[in-house]
Amino acid sequence: MRIAILLISILILAHSKAFSQTSSVELELNSKKISYFRKLEKEKGGKPYDPNITYLSSGNVATPEIYRRKEKALPDLLVSYSYYKKDSTLSTLEYQWDNAYDKKEKTMSLEVLEKNMISKYNQLLAQFTARYGKSTSDGSLDDLSELNVKSIYRTDTWAPNDTLKIQMYIAISKASDPAAARYHLRLYLYNLKEVKPETLSEKDEIMLEKQFHAFITCLSNDDLTGATALLADKIKATLTPAIFDQLKKIIHVDRRLEVYMKGIQAMPDGNTYPMLQFKYADDKTTPPGEYIIVIFDASNAILGLNPMKRQ
Repeated sequence: MRIAILLISILILAHSKAFSQTSSVELELNSKKISYFRKLEKEKGGKPYDPNITYLSSGNVATPEIYRRKEKALPDLLVSYSYYKKDSTLSTLEYQWDNAYDKKEKTMSLEVLEKNMISKYNQLLAQFTARYGKSTSDGSLDDLSELNVKSIYRTDTWAPNDTLKIQMYIAISKASDPAAARYHLRLYLYNLKEVKPETLSEKDEIMLEKQFHAFITCLSNDDLTGATALLADKIKATLTPAIFDQLKKIIHVDRRLEVYMKGIQAMPDGNTYPMLQFKYADDKTTPPGEYIIVIFDASNAILGLNPMKRQ
């Protein structure tokens, strides 16, 4: 019996070692420059990747460089580097494993992928906890049986000093159609050396909430012109009649919306923007089943609006 247990332990240890070596991550940003990470990607086989996304321009932060690393047991890893133009040091480092970019379920069962994703998350959790201590967390990955009735998620945040913030998030959801199942893991490291964390004042929250409700009123009144006027200049052209009609179908204007979360959102362009998350007042679940993320620019115009629905 002891031999069998020892053999199993050795196999588990060997698997964990191989699994952890697949996609190692940087534990901190320090003063490392983009040249260091370019060399790192070359060593790890990372290839430049174009996600076909238009990033907002910024005066002090360069357009992110994104690399794709091949994975066997997980969706391919996308690594995004945002860096300051003046000295090439990183502002934000993002890792993401997401089946939206790589459908591994075509060659591996969804159950195996789910376990691999959770194993990866727990590995990273242990790695960062060992270095930075206990995180501030929410959600749980302990009961996989819950996947049969709802999605599962967990978030962990570390703020070890005034120059570094780390956020990690995983969400896995099943669907009646296996092809629609979604699982993603994201890890962000923020360099706060130049940009100190910001907060959203109560006065600003009230003002932004009023702006969003004005947009909802235009939506309910079928007022495309009025809704467009509430948008930031950069995105006005994106609100076509077709998109407007789509929003009317997705957002339930007959249900009262209230602020669920607020804060300052860091964007890939290196800038930060006020953010409000709204949920339907009659939704008492935690987290809510449906919510709307709204990003605002410096003039309080709506810069981004993303309705979300948990599976």
